[in-house]
Amino acid sequence: MTDQPVSTRVPEGRWDLLEGVTLDGRPVTTLYDRWMPVSSVPLSRDVTCVLLRDADSDRLSLWYLDAGRAYLGPHIEALNRISADDILAPVAPALAELAQYSLAGRPQTPIAPVPPMPALLAEQLAGAWAVRNLHAVSIVPISRAEADGTLSGPGGLVLDDRNMRRLLDSRVGEGPLVVASPFDAAPLRAQTVIETAGLTIHRFYAADQDAAFYLIWPASRTDDQKPAFYCPRAQLIVSDQPQAGLLPGRILAWYLMHPDHVRDIEEATDFQATDYGLGRASGLMDISDAPETPEVPVQAVRSQSEAWSFLAASAAGKPARLPDDPPPRQEKTGQATAAPSGLFKRLRAFMKRD
Repeated sequence: MTDQPVSTRVPEGRWDLLEGVTLDGRPVTTLYDRWMPVSSVPLSRDVTCVLLRDADSDRLSLWYLDAGRAYLGPHIEALNRISADDILAPVAPALAELAQYSLAGRPQTPIAPVPPMPALLAEQLAGAWAVRNLHAVSIVPISRAEADGTLSGPGGLVLDDRNMRRLLDSRVGEGPLVVASPFDAAPLRAQTVIETAGLTIHRFYAADQDAAFYLIWPASRTDDQKPAFYCPRAQLIVSDQPQAGLLPGRILAWYLMHPDHVRDIEEATDFQATDYGLGRASGLMDISDAPETPEVPVQAVRSQSEAWSFLAASAAGKPARLPDDPPPRQEKTGQATAAPSGLFKRLRAFMKRD
């Protein structure tokens, strides 16, 4: 799109949205090629955004207008006569609340209201706000997370590399994704799946740490592709994906566009051992007396995390040992004694809570 108008109009455009708009001091009555105005969002008394669409390619663009309807620029970071901070001021309180609760912990309905807005505008606002306020985040490659030691961002929650290795081996299958928490290996079920910017993002919440974390795959992922990991409370991104630093802003933009996420996440089903044929009976009864449980599809088992594989095997009454469990220890009598790992113990304890 150029700044020079031409003498044609796309009939279906909302041309009333350009009424009174000026560019370089001249009235704007038409747009270049097949661009047309489609909607308008007032951000404040001083700034309005007009969304434009190309009828041929469906490409989108924004025009920021001042109180006098003068064109300021096409992007929040490339405006004339006004700063990005001035544009952000009306929505900054809502973005701060969304970052504190929805992005990092347990969602709450923001006190500060925001108007409905198109994805392009939400992404620009959330991205610009995140760059200015969520910059204390470490980005490390997946290879480092698979080494020995601990991981965290500056001042964030500390994660054990062994837990991270398990988490990064997760694969998406049918139904909600179940993984072992990176904090204490408790089994957690995905609360929601976010589809945005060519990404598929699974949200999890560890209640004991009041910490949300995310596993992110490209929408066009391969079966063996490892996910990226993001935890705001840990101030950490683990990823080999390009533009990993944009993840906080992209997730925040989705929350900004979908106020119903608060209710949806609140109503999300927590992990229940009984959903996988586990619970009181499996903890107290001999497996031969336990009620028959449905067979877990092999495809689902192979495509889920280690936590899922362990639970599926336990539900079927089969011995289950995780890949990083040490082999059985040989006693002097020649009998084998199990030496379960931390995750093995954690899952066993979780199953026997009832």
